[in-house]
Amino acid sequence: MFGTTGRALVGAAAGVSALVLAALLDVSGARAEMPLTAKCNAVGNFSVDDRIAGCSAMIEAAPTVTQGVVMAYLRRAMFYHQKGEIDLEIADYDRIIERYPDHMSARIARASAFLQKREPDAALPDYGKVIELDPKNTYAYIGRAHVYSAKGDFVRAIADYDQALRIHPDNVIAYVERGLSYVRKGEPGRGMADCDRAVEISPQTGGGQLCRSRVYIAQGNRERALAELDQTMQIKPRNEQFYYFRAESFSLLNELDRAIADYDRIIELNPQSRFAYGCRGFTYARKGDYDRAIADYNQVIQLAHQAQGNPGDRQTQGQNAEPISTSVAGESNVLGSGDGPVLRARGAAYQGKGDIDLAMADYDEAIRLNPKDKEAFGLRANAYKAKGDFDRSLADYDQLVQLDPKDARAYFHRARLNWQTASFAQSLTDLDQAIELNPKGAYSVLWREIVARRSEQPSRLSETAKQLDATKWPAPIVNLFLGTMTPEQVLSAAEDSDPVKRKGQVCEANFYIAERALQSGSKEDALKLFEQAAADCPKTFIEKPAADFELGALRASR
Repeated sequence: MFGTTGRALVGAAAGVSALVLAALLDVSGARAEMPLTAKCNAVGNFSVDDRIAGCSAMIEAAPTVTQGVVMAYLRRAMFYHQKGEIDLEIADYDRIIERYPDHMSARIARASAFLQKREPDAALPDYGKVIELDPKNTYAYIGRAHVYSAKGDFVRAIADYDQALRIHPDNVIAYVERGLSYVRKGEPGRGMADCDRAVEISPQTGGGQLCRSRVYIAQGNRERALAELDQTMQIKPRNEQFYYFRAESFSLLNELDRAIADYDRIIELNPQSRFAYGCRGFTYARKGDYDRAIADYNQVIQLAHQAQGNPGDRQTQGQNAEPISTSVAGESNVLGSGDGPVLRARGAAYQGKGDIDLAMADYDEAIRLNPKDKEAFGLRANAYKAKGDFDRSLADYDQLVQLDPKDARAYFHRARLNWQTASFAQSLTDLDQAIELNPKGAYSVLWREIVARRSEQPSRLSETAKQLDATKWPAPIVNLFLGTMTPEQVLSAAEDSDPVKRKGQVCEANFYIAERALQSGSKEDALKLFEQAAADCPKTFIEKPAADFELGALRASR
């Protein structure tokens, strides 16, 4: 997680502030007589709002920005962070840095806050300045490396991890993070070497084993990935990141119950963790347990809106614990970062239950909060389509395209709506644009072939298929449309040892084989396969509503 480094430094600064503020304040033994300024740093059961007010009083009373006032700014920023008021937190760091441009703790903390706002580009200058001021600052190198990795700039990320390891050769975080960057860069062998080194340095923490599991997942070796995860089951750290990392690994392997067990453990450690409830809710939704998913999303919203602003993102660690990775929770915990993401997620869960009106209400609210929320527009467009309100659905897809004209997904989903309304020319135009923006998007290629055949337009499949990865699903379906594989061969290729993956691939195989049968005039065969797809496809798959639509059209034509 990006934020742990910044918060650790702020916490350290806060510890120093205790000494400074204690000398400035005449703290009465009676809480009722305690002056407001004392509440900024006093020990006791004060609300976060009281502490913010105390720090504000100290800041306002000071004629200049002294070091004591800087500590008050740092404290107040920390309390704003606990309340989730990230803009106010950043504003306090801005004031410190304006007065003291070389204040490294404030820069590290501000970078962390920018990352929580999902503004990684804004964090880079602060990390760069800290490195300029202190070329041996491991935190800054690791923080900047993670930003580069998140942006897909693995060369720069690895270079920064290299530098961190020159400074601190036994840094487990740097080895794990560099190993993951190598995996994402397509070099799993080098990634495994870093994971192995992490195991050598600290076998008892489990970080290296978790890292190895990610390498095996990338290589498609499910059994060995699970074996590495099993090795960590006896480790019981009080380190939330450990459980986030393992839960995400279990999720990638579709071991959803085991992922949920790890999120349960995080909630035991930190009952106020919005992130953990959000992740667990998302995992319940993947299982189709929408009621539990909605209950967890409700908890996220309740925690976010609590007036006292409990510290829901803190990391709890035991005396002997150490972080596993600075990025672990950051990759999947967006649900805890604000109202919009959790409203979208809860709306999707309502929609999964068939409660379209409740889903629409959540999407509407997410858009009200952020009129540029692309995901909310896409979900609402899908909900309108499910209700049969094609005009409003099209309007939302149009807005999605306007918000991001380079997002291939927006054109793809609008194309499917145009296909459903028999607006084939517009559908083909959108699919061509989607393919231009993302030539490796296999589903855009497949749907272009379906729409072209339906509208008696020329096929481009032989040309567009050249850009696709022939070793990965849905390559067998592409080959079916090219005429180089039979339906039986496609169904055989859909089999997988992972039951969740198998279910999804068989769903897609049945749907697209049905489309191929329809193209060849075999309506009865197509009908049976569409029925199979409609019955078995997960509700989250686009083939499910498409199969329902095709069934309705076929039955109406009888």
